[in-house]
Amino acid sequence: MIASRRLVVLALIAGLAWPAFAQPGPTGATGTTGATGATGATGATGPQSKPGAGRANRPRLVGPGQVPGSTGPTGATGATGATGASLLPTQGLPEIMVKRERTRLWTLRADVTIGQMASVVGDQIVRDQPQTMVIRNANIVFPVPLRFAHGQFVPGPDFTSDLRLEGNTVSKQSSFIEGYPAGGRFARWTLQNVEAKTMRLSVQVPYSCARVTVDEKLARLVPWPASLPPVAASALKPQFGVEFTEQMGYTRPKDPKFPSADVQAAETDKLIKKMIEQWTNKQDPKKIAPYDLAKFLAGQVAQAVQVTGNGFNANRDGSLQGFELRGAYATLNEGRGGPHDLACALVAVYRAAGIPARTVIGLDATGDRDNGRLSGRSGGREKLVSWVEFALIDPATTQEIWIPVDIVRIKNASSRARDISQPWPYFGTHSDLDAYIPIGFHFHPPTTVSAFGSPAMWGWNVEPTIASMEQSVNFYAYQTPITVRPEKNDPNAPQTPNR
Repeated sequence: MIASRRLVVLALIAGLAWPAFAQPGPTGATGTTGATGATGATGATGPQSKPGAGRANRPRLVGPGQVPGSTGPTGATGATGATGASLLPTQGLPEIMVKRERTRLWTLRADVTIGQMASVVGDQIVRDQPQTMVIRNANIVFPVPLRFAHGQFVPGPDFTSDLRLEGNTVSKQSSFIEGYPAGGRFARWTLQNVEAKTMRLSVQVPYSCARVTVDEKLARLVPWPASLPPVAASALKPQFGVEFTEQMGYTRPKDPKFPSADVQAAETDKLIKKMIEQWTNKQDPKKIAPYDLAKFLAGQVAQAVQVTGNGFNANRDGSLQGFELRGAYATLNEGRGGPHDLACALVAVYRAAGIPARTVIGLDATGDRDNGRLSGRSGGREKLVSWVEFALIDPATTQEIWIPVDIVRIKNASSRARDISQPWPYFGTHSDLDAYIPIGFHFHPPTTVSAFGSPAMWGWNVEPTIASMEQSVNFYAYQTPITVRPEKNDPNAPQTPNR
């Protein structure tokens, strides 16, 4: 009894009324509990819950039978969240809520090669008849995100590129183009009046990456926003690989019977909203704070999808061609998909629930910290990974606060959804993000460019059209040497490479 009273006092002091999870009444509605989760002393309730259901008012996720209800008297995580928002700092919320520590400097290297097709005959790799590309005009793009939840692009001379035709450098100059959905930014190279049998683009991009710790007490106080800033608003829009899988160009054979992107996106949204209704027992998911809803939905998606395969397509010679993506509809409808599909499914669920979200594709260097050299595959363990970021909106500044969710690691850690009132490894707080090097937010650039065979994050517009070539991609990373010694005992200073 004393312990229970202490919990009540602490909850009232902090202004935190965690979302109540009660059994539905006869009409399907849940009881609205007070801060203690009692039977009506501090807040009106519905029918009597099962024994122990109100113990410390701890919400638990056990499937559709227990669903989000409204909050207690403080209203900290209710639909408007006015009381909770008033407890938030009016300045510096992003830095206070999401702390970065143990920053590492990395250089990502990406190589994209296109050329004639290759065949495997016995143990020999035989190249098909060389095809000459006649290029009158071409624009080539590759992602270079400026900022992400655990770090940012490092401007300066360490960003380099080398565009080669048949082994000869034709350009080292690029420009940046911005304003793409979910904060996408791309580097662009141009070609004019050239002929070649092969093209190779090599890009080296410096990033700073840090471990992330999220203050969940503050995160739970962030209310649903009245409006969204432009980047967050764009992170609600359909995206290739997430809400639809058809794409212009060579990433998919053209089929007039294949549904358009808009039709696919509408069907995906319809399916997911039906699933959310089932998970929440048809209650309004916005009755709880966006952070808690995001955690609840992550648990449901992790339970709903069985991970199969690696999500990659290979060329006939075994080189990496690009990603194999099923889309959120097939992944959730059939309950299975690759690791990248799992991330796409969660992003689609977040968007359907009104939470801005984006995919992040990058390299996981946690298993190779010493030499840091990575490729698409290493020792049988895939190094290319996808995770998710969703946005909370600072009510004082309307600034996005991106929260990382490594749904694949969450799935691997536990096949059952857990209590959302407790911290989850890889949800928000993530001790390995200092070794997660981003590549981009889109599996295929969200613009009118094409690729060959599979989406591989790059694309080009070329005139005249080139019908068929083979592409291969490789990604590497190494820790960038530090030329300035960091201050002693500074946890946020970049760490020296482990050599």
